[in-house]
Amino acid sequence: MGKLTPPDDYYLNAAIGWLELGNTGEAKVELTKISSDQRQHREVLETVCTS
Repeated sequence: MGKLTPPDDYYLNAAIGWLELGNTGEAKVELTKISSDQRQHREVLETVCTS
């Protein structure tokens, strides 16, 4: 799978930022904004596993 494209890459980066701040609730909100066809992307799945 290729690189994430906007706006999905923005949502992923926001989720990662929230996780770094220790706010898993907000991270999950950002992850739900990622389009359904991109939710199986490796970077998204790695982030979901850590939230």
